[in-house]
Amino acid sequence: MEVSSFFKASLEETIKRVGDGGKVLTRGEEDSSQRGLPSPCLALSYLFHSYIIPFGKILGLAGPKASMKSAFGFALGAYAAMRGGGYHLVETEDKLSVRYMNSFFPDHLLDRINVDYVTTLEDAQSTVTKVIQRYASVTPKNPFPLVLGIDSLAGSGTKAEYAKMNKSGYAERNFPEAALLWSPYFKKLSSDLAGLDILLYFTNHLKEKPAEPGGGWGKQYTKQGGSAQDFHAAQYLNFNKIENIDQVAREGKLIQIRADKCGLGPDNRKIQIPVLWNYERSDEDEPVQRTYWDWSAATSKMLADGSKVVLPKRIQSELDVKCSSNKYSSKELKVTGLSDTEFGDVVHAHKDYCEGFRKLCGYNRWTDIGTDPEKQEV
Repeated sequence: MEVSSFFKASLEETIKRVGDGGKVLTRGEEDSSQRGLPSPCLALSYLFHSYIIPFGKILGLAGPKASMKSAFGFALGAYAAMRGGGYHLVETEDKLSVRYMNSFFPDHLLDRINVDYVTTLEDAQSTVTKVIQRYASVTPKNPFPLVLGIDSLAGSGTKAEYAKMNKSGYAERNFPEAALLWSPYFKKLSSDLAGLDILLYFTNHLKEKPAEPGGGWGKQYTKQGGSAQDFHAAQYLNFNKIENIDQVAREGKLIQIRADKCGLGPDNRKIQIPVLWNYERSDEDEPVQRTYWDWSAATSKMLADGSKVVLPKRIQSELDVKCSSNKYSSKELKVTGLSDTEFGDVVHAHKDYCEGFRKLCGYNRWTDIGTDPEKQEV
């Protein structure tokens, strides 16, 4: 179809004003421009509607206390380190357990962790800006995946607020709302991250609303500092603890993650993931905690239990995965009576099955970044 001369002139004028970024990307250009770490499991692929965890963007993590928001950030940082990258945490709450954070990382990658402890909102924003500027200046030719975390938005106030507290001796009503001041900062940050292999995430705490007169429909939560900063997150995930896991073979928590916002596809998708831990003995015969997200179990639960994860019926109808008494089976994969972790491992090892699921969901592969761990020198 011939393009009108008016449209051609309009396009040329747009390019003059804003450069090539003003035109619509072709499919190949878009595929190469969206970069990220390959998803470690089909469940996360489904949540992000992509085969990658997208970088060059802001990711929001929200949830009530003990819902494993920080643990998800640690897992992202560990994954980036395993792919040849690093993890930088801006800690605003002064409650970080270094041992707990380290428990997500292999011992030989602990030197890829960097933590900045800050006391004011200005310090937090300045630190984030400097990290991004330093990355952009030293890694233009050989980029590596960097996960940059802010834990949390509501963890520090402004210098002016602290000065008022020192003078009055108490916290004014607006003091906990310092997170609102992140919104204008994120406006600029979104453009600074574009084109960089950096994933910036922030955590925000949900607090329970007072009960409504006459009762209500369960607990209701609100974000500290409001929801203004949510606007700038390309993806926004909501965390909730389903139950504790207390078995002879494993201990941990079962966590539900819901995509309240997904920049690559549909939102309101839910998955459930066990977060497990065990203890090993160090060379000094001291207990060392190991913590991990069971991605394989998450995939099994997603494939077998569409009612809990809101898996669309058009996808459910194409799957033959069955679960009975916590044992998983599939005629297509020729396995029966496996645990959730074992079954998920079989699924992820079956490349044709994974590729078929990707096409069934309708999401793109995009561009993988980082180094394959199997090809790295330890």
